[in-house]
Amino acid sequence: MQFNQKAQQVIEYLLVVVAVVGGILAIAGPLKTTVEKTLDGTVKTIYQGYTWRVGPAQTCSVTCGIGTATRSVWCEGNESSQPVGDAFCSGPKPAETVSCNAGSCGSYVWQIGTFGACQPACGAGTQTRSVVCMDVGTGPVPFSFCPGSPPLSSQPCNDGECYSWEEGAIGLCSEPCGAGTAPIDMKCKERLTGNFVAVSNCSAYPNPHPGGRIPCNTGTSCGYQWITSGWSGCDASCGPGNKHQTVQCVRVSDGQVQTNVNLCNAAQRPDDTAACNLGACYNWRLTGGWGPCSTPCDAGTQTALVQCVDRQGGVVADNLCDVASKPSSTRACPNQPVCTYSWGNDAWSTCSVNCGTGTQTRNVFCDRTFPPQTRMPNLDECRRVDPAGEPAASQPCTDYSACTYSWGAVSWGTCSTTCGSGGTQFGTVSCVRSDGVIVGDNWCPASTRPSTSQTCSSTAGCTYGWGAVSWGTCSTTCGSGGTQFGTVSCVRSDGVIVGDNWCPASTRPSTSQTCSSTAGCTYGWGAVSWGTCSTTCGSGGTQFGTVSCVRSDGVIVGDNWCPASTRPSTSQPCSNYSGCPPYSDTGCANCPFGVTTTTGSGFVVQQCTIPAGYSGAVSCAFAWQWGVWVSGSHCYGSAVGNVTWKIKPPGSACP
Repeated sequence: MQFNQKAQQVIEYLLVVVAVVGGILAIAGPLKTTVEKTLDGTVKTIYQGYTWRVGPAQTCSVTCGIGTATRSVWCEGNESSQPVGDAFCSGPKPAETVSCNAGSCGSYVWQIGTFGACQPACGAGTQTRSVVCMDVGTGPVPFSFCPGSPPLSSQPCNDGECYSWEEGAIGLCSEPCGAGTAPIDMKCKERLTGNFVAVSNCSAYPNPHPGGRIPCNTGTSCGYQWITSGWSGCDASCGPGNKHQTVQCVRVSDGQVQTNVNLCNAAQRPDDTAACNLGACYNWRLTGGWGPCSTPCDAGTQTALVQCVDRQGGVVADNLCDVASKPSSTRACPNQPVCTYSWGNDAWSTCSVNCGTGTQTRNVFCDRTFPPQTRMPNLDECRRVDPAGEPAASQPCTDYSACTYSWGAVSWGTCSTTCGSGGTQFGTVSCVRSDGVIVGDNWCPASTRPSTSQTCSSTAGCTYGWGAVSWGTCSTTCGSGGTQFGTVSCVRSDGVIVGDNWCPASTRPSTSQTCSSTAGCTYGWGAVSWGTCSTTCGSGGTQFGTVSCVRSDGVIVGDNWCPASTRPSTSQPCSNYSGCPPYSDTGCANCPFGVTTTTGSGFVVQQCTIPAGYSGAVSCAFAWQWGVWVSGSHCYGSAVGNVTWKIKPPGSACP
């Protein structure tokens, strides 16, 4: 069984806003609305076609300096140019009181007070002072009137430590003599009051005696000395031997021998063993006479045989005698005649160079005139008797016969620029002989003289700093929350890009940052937010709504970003039964919403159509009606838009 609902009619209308302005009824015209999303996510309706208007500011409250002035602010319709209530204008209302500057009041100076006491009084603290910008003629004014940055009004301070360790009573020394330790009472003193406080207050400061003990009796001695028994006899009958004695450490006060020999001064300990000698067992003897002299004249030497013999005169091995006392086996010859010598030399050789200063040499020799001997193997004898007469074996010589001349390397001065290229550098050049001597410029050809000026560059005065970051593409193409990477270079003060090691790493700018982009965004109209239906009971009403242009990242933007051709309608027909009065009837004859009548084989059904949203108490009573009875027939009735079926038992009639 099917039931048809009555179609609803759509009625469009213009909502006319009635505003009372200054007691006069004004028609503001069609009311346009839009929706704006606030920072906290709230969606509110904005009336379009109205603008805040601001009148001129009145006279400044002061004649000089910073003051205030008032102005008129009202909401006005764009088409009617009539003032309306403030609720019709969107955005914050402009301020009705503004600041004004009536010009300088005179001279402005910083008035600075003195720093106060450090707070807290000890330890790390802060001290403050007053800082005021003063108009010399009127008094305090805002800081912006005074030149430069405001002086500091506070600074850190440290007025010394709050507590310190103090030495108290010292106990008995652990040793009666010699170095020991004694207990000491360490106290904690409050610096500001001078009172002693709990030692826990000084726990943050180094304790000069953390163990609670100090050295004592460090300048006294217990008195210990070494004593000896006296030397024994030599343990050898001849030659070297040893003698011995006993050495002991005793305490002076009672002569008690100490087993701890460290109590006596080790540096003063006497020897307990010493060398002795009762006479040599073997002696050296010169055997035979001296031999012939080694030279015919002047000083010569003679040799003899030296042997080691025992006490009976027998020859023994040399190592049995004292090697250190062995007599010399050579001596100078006595009564020698005097030798005479004279110097001789050959002719000079040719000069060693043919350009410049060189050397020429000759042979120098020594002749003995008595006894005669020419060209002796060495010159020592002539140098001994006639050192001043020795002929020179070499002398300087000059020869310029094969010299050539050329320009030397240019000696360049300082570059005229200290950072970068484009400077000029001047130099000097000399004419150089082939032996390296600098001569007059006229010796070298002027045509080959090198230039003494040139372009140059220098980095001696350059400074280095990080350039601007060159940013790459944002990682997101629509919206915020993206990351952007960049590159940065170290730039010399002449604009040349250099290696990063020239710039301080501590000042290198970051090469990554958060970013946003709209390059890849798309735009579309959001869902319409519908308002209240214009009717409160029944159909035929009109419902207005608002719609926003939404970017693909969810941000609401201006309507101009979305195509006007696809903008959804913001009005539609509507029905509303929320204001209808309660309805109740014992039948469907007076149903205000329309009655649907359905006929069939042997039955008639009437149904009162109940609109969706109707809140009244609707009751449409029904009565059983007669039908044609066939196998499986039933009795039926309708109420409140529904059919209720009653099964007829066989042989019974409908009620």
